[in-house]
Amino acid sequence: MEPSENNQKEAQQPEKGDEKEQETDPDVLNEEFRQKRGETLDTVDLNELKKEVTYKDAVRKAKYLTGKKMNEDGQTNKVFLFCITGGPCAGKTTCLQFLSERFAPQYKVFIVPELATMTVQAGVAIIPSEFTPETHKVFTKGIMKAQMDLENYYYDLARIQKKDVIIFTDRGMMDNTAYCTKEVTEKVFGETGWNVQKLTNQRYDAVFHLVTAADGAEQYYTCENNEARSEGVEVARMLDKWTQNAWVEHAHHFVVDNSIPGFNLKMQRLYGLITRFLNVPETVHFTKKYLCPEGFDTAWLPEGVKFANFYEEFDFLTCNEENKRMWIKKRTDPDGNNSYSIVTRTMAEKEDHRLELKRKINARIYNEYQWQKDDSMITLKKNFTVFNWENITYMVETYILEGENITVCRINIDNEELLEKCKPPSFMKSTDDISLDPKYFMYNISKKK
Repeated sequence: MEPSENNQKEAQQPEKGDEKEQETDPDVLNEEFRQKRGETLDTVDLNELKKEVTYKDAVRKAKYLTGKKMNEDGQTNKVFLFCITGGPCAGKTTCLQFLSERFAPQYKVFIVPELATMTVQAGVAIIPSEFTPETHKVFTKGIMKAQMDLENYYYDLARIQKKDVIIFTDRGMMDNTAYCTKEVTEKVFGETGWNVQKLTNQRYDAVFHLVTAADGAEQYYTCENNEARSEGVEVARMLDKWTQNAWVEHAHHFVVDNSIPGFNLKMQRLYGLITRFLNVPETVHFTKKYLCPEGFDTAWLPEGVKFANFYEEFDFLTCNEENKRMWIKKRTDPDGNNSYSIVTRTMAEKEDHRLELKRKINARIYNEYQWQKDDSMITLKKNFTVFNWENITYMVETYILEGENITVCRINIDNEELLEKCKPPSFMKSTDDISLDPKYFMYNISKKK
């Protein structure tokens, strides 16, 4: 991951001996400091902050920034952090055991337990109806800090292992915001220095959402196997959608629904999605693309459908293997936060039967890869909108070219049986299926004329 370059050990060891300073609220930066610096902590060198009278306040706040989740230079093993989330009674507990067994021969597998369940098991009654905005903020900030510390603890342990490690978290940081009002979330972010990008793309390699059994497998929905659960079917569906929306800004957010009967098949689909991130070629990736000649306007989305907008730049890299393509991507959110990744695609006889390996990288590595750009290709620029509709993730891409724009609705799915059933919603105003039309392949669009 790539939050800040701050020295975490230094940030976690405030200086001693100043009793008056120790009484300062550790979660609130001095307003004078904010105005004077005009910067955020993830862009400020802590060595420079030592010169400021408010240094200790800054250090205490930096303590709660996300850990540096990336494979460091010289790291002997690889560490992957995946979030497994979903609605009530979606099968998370069973799937975590399943994934642990399936990946154990090749990887060490760590499971980070769910903090909400741990809290209830410890004797704390979580009663949302009794929360005020202030008490909800205190609860949410506390549980998120505890979860971050726990994830960082396992990540540090993973880095000293001899084998590659997969860390699965039972829910992730953004799950906590799914149950908050916008006001509460903004207060938590304001007091900790977090933002959505820090807790999504810069923290987790991928997020896998298991849809509640209450949506498509109602006969299997039950509250008996989790003492922290008390939702009825309709509430479970609502909470499932809230959770999906909380993660919509993650670049690699996958939804595994109940459209194919059988829990074992649901687990196999999940396993197949994860293998693509680990370069284990045990599944294929199916894509449908539809042309949108009228473009796209988010105003067309039905009320209540959450979406996320991004700007992206792609650069293809030189690659000596004939059946592979490589490119780097920079994604920028509306607030100007950047995230970076590199993609290696292994081609197949059909363009939509491809295998892809996606990795997050930091800005420095991204800039180094710029030296390997393929000179026969342009930097491809596009606006990107993602939204969830009826448990399917839709991506609307508008390529910004000289003299014209091309808008495409893309649907990614892991099961070929469902491929032909996947159509864009009517409000998308799409026309032709261009999945197999070479004219609209990103590689061909990027070629210099």
